[in-house]
Amino acid sequence: MSRHRLASVAVGLLAAVGLTACSSASSPAAAPSSTASTSTSPSLAAVRARIAHYTQDPSWLPPGPAIDPARLSGKKILVIPSSSAIPFCSDLSTDMASVARPFGVTVTQYANQGEPSQWVAGMDQALSTHVNLVDLTCGLNPSSLGPQIAQLKAAGIDVVSAHAYDPSQQPMAGLSGVVYAQYNLVGQLEADWAILQTSGHGNILVVSDEGDVSTPPLLAGIRSQFAQYCPSCTVSYVYIPIPDWATKIEPAVAAKISSDPRLDFIIPIGDGMVQYVMPAMVAAGATGRIHIGSFNATPSVIQTMQSGSTVTFDVGEDFPWLLRAILDQDFRVLLHVTPSPSEYAPLRIFTKQNAGDAGHPPSFQNGYGNAASINFATLWKG
Repeated sequence: MSRHRLASVAVGLLAAVGLTACSSASSPAAAPSSTASTSTSPSLAAVRARIAHYTQDPSWLPPGPAIDPARLSGKKILVIPSSSAIPFCSDLSTDMASVARPFGVTVTQYANQGEPSQWVAGMDQALSTHVNLVDLTCGLNPSSLGPQIAQLKAAGIDVVSAHAYDPSQQPMAGLSGVVYAQYNLVGQLEADWAILQTSGHGNILVVSDEGDVSTPPLLAGIRSQFAQYCPSCTVSYVYIPIPDWATKIEPAVAAKISSDPRLDFIIPIGDGMVQYVMPAMVAAGATGRIHIGSFNATPSVIQTMQSGSTVTFDVGEDFPWLLRAILDQDFRVLLHVTPSPSEYAPLRIFTKQNAGDAGHPPSFQNGYGNAASINFATLWKG
């Protein structure tokens, strides 16, 4: 996910901030400052029912009419993820290459560590090597590369944004296609689980990235659910940009645990953060008291769920579906057919009860059924 580096993350950001009833996400500087309250608390039955619905395998929904990617043999696609250091992002590119190879389409990844200067260098490489299409994936904000996108478009190179925008957001002009991610729904589900785990009276820390186009709708989903379904919850936020996760998440979480002994649940909004959250919990002796729920269904995190009790929830996008959805949109753009207006991958929730579906050991490819692999294969026969 695309982030802008901050000079520092102040310890003061860890002070508890309440929720307002507003469902729109604010920037970190404008984080809510008063505890949410409503005159009545809606029944948790709807929350429980939604959790149950999303623990099922996704059902097939075609993104558009059939196409014939075999006509694209020899085409080259360069994938620039927000950061190759996030396993979800790196594996996505690798598996896209495997699926595209039988059609004669070459997919390569521009490896980077989440620095904007590296994204620019990737765009420069795309221009100099004359690729046919660039995928900005895994939440990389296209607006951070506006001049480079215009330059590539002028050179006849298409640019597709994948996994950055929620369907509620308006993509920037100049993109050849978009593959959405259901960030608002993800945030709702993360909050739903925290509400259920704490019986509607939780003291919850949300660990968020900062400055990413995908963050506002995700946080809006979190806030709207807490405001509606958990007026008794206390919710605080800390914002840390992705290049600083390895150095700043653990001390930030440790400081919060130390200052608030009532803390009982943590939502790292992306599970690439979990590896930095858990050491703080272990050091504080809080592993039996505090639980974690997150997003992305990274195999190492699912394995932690399978073997322990700290991580109790992880919502994932159907990974085989997502990588094919991105390729499907790429293929449509390169074939000069109308791009799908609503291309995205469905979600599935993993808990202790169904985490075994992801395999032993878990894999990004497992746990979602086979709707994507079967139906995209049929869709791509032209």
